Amino acid sequence: MGSVKTNIGHLEAGAGIAGLIKATLCLQHEKIPPNLHFKKPNPAIPFDKMSLRVPIQLEEWPKNKGTRYAGVNSFGYGGTNAHVLLQQAPPRDTPQLIGPWDKPYLVPLSARSEAALRELAGKYAFFLTSQSGPRTLADFLHTLTQRRSHHSHRLTLIAQTQEELKEKLRLFSSGDYIGHQSMGVVRSNESPRLVFIYTGMGPQWWAMGAN
Repeated sequence: MGSVKTNIGHLEAGAGIAGLIKATLCLQHEKIPPNLHFKKPNPAIPFDKMSLRVPIQLEEWPKNKGTRYAGVNSFGYGGTNAHVLLQQAPPRDTPQLIGPWDKPYLVPLSARSEAALRELAGKYAFFLTSQSGPRTLADFLHTLTQRRSHHSHRLTLIAQTQEELKEKLRLFSSGDYIGHQSMGVVRSNESPRLVFIYTGMGPQWWAMGAN
């Protein structure tokens, strides 16, 4: 049992999400951090009977055959009470890419302007020059498609080898035309959405536009 407040203090309306982040990191790294400045437990709390303990040093999360869980309590002064139960993530198989690509791949890039898009292509070309190997290429493609935000100015390239992709990125960043590319701008007609934020610290609220 611990509290993130010993590390960063009380974040008022952000206290609950801070505790959630800490619990998530504990599950990810399988570590239990110490509770800073904890010296003497409250004698009125029967820790032993309740099977509770406050860690005072970094500990390994015990490994057993069961699933690991972490609970986060967030009790607001204004009466907003919440409890979140987290479960460890399931094991994930890492895809293996061995040897050269066996077929052409569609490589997406995006940025907020054409100038930024060309600059980004140059940075990627430099990255592929300094890094090589099937694993690097697989991680690179995964990041482009799954881990980056897709902005309005977009470019797609078709490449079958790392050298071909690197050269096309370099040419595009220099302003040269390259084959097997598609470039365009996505226009959004959506109106800004209205977001209400209730802090739980009394009758306070904010409204803002969000895209």
